[in-house]
Amino acid sequence: MAEPTREDLQALIDEIRTTLRDDPAFNRLLDPDHPFESNPKQIAIAIKQVVSHINSTPPFLSIEFSWDTFPRYLLVLGVCALLQRSVADVDDRNYLPAQDGMVNMSNRAKGSMVRQASMQKWQEFLSSLIEYKTALNMQLAMGGRGLASQAGSRLLDEYIEGYVNNYDGNYGPGFM
Repeated sequence: MAEPTREDLQALIDEIRTTLRDDPAFNRLLDPDHPFESNPKQIAIAIKQVVSHINSTPPFLSIEFSWDTFPRYLLVLGVCALLQRSVADVDDRNYLPAQDGMVNMSNRAKGSMVRQASMQKWQEFLSSLIEYKTALNMQLAMGGRGLASQAGSRLLDEYIEGYVNNYDGNYGPGFM
């Protein structure tokens, strides 16, 4: 496998932004000179934090993951959760309730909703991470190389297809 390039990292950052819908077209209330909610440095830090979390979560494996070797969906999910939590922190910190007559004019009143969404993403990330690492650990313990899920699924499909095609109608001894 080739070493990841700066373009590969930029593609990951772009994918994270797209997943979060962090696009100037949707960020009409942000400063035009800073049209993104998360800058590349914040995204890169979140990527490092998620990779660190992945590698420090049991079961511990003989494999050390990096941003380019871990399943992309899970990595993006974890990064999006951390970035949303950061946005919620900023919203809460800068919340200024204001009212003019009967009109609520709060400038950043969505912190709790964004935090709840980030917590849901983080829980999905954690449960998927543990399932993935447990399955990989079992494959490694049984002498396997830890097949990627698509490759493993393909091999399982081939095994099942071969079994079905070669089935002779006999279930074997002890089967009712």
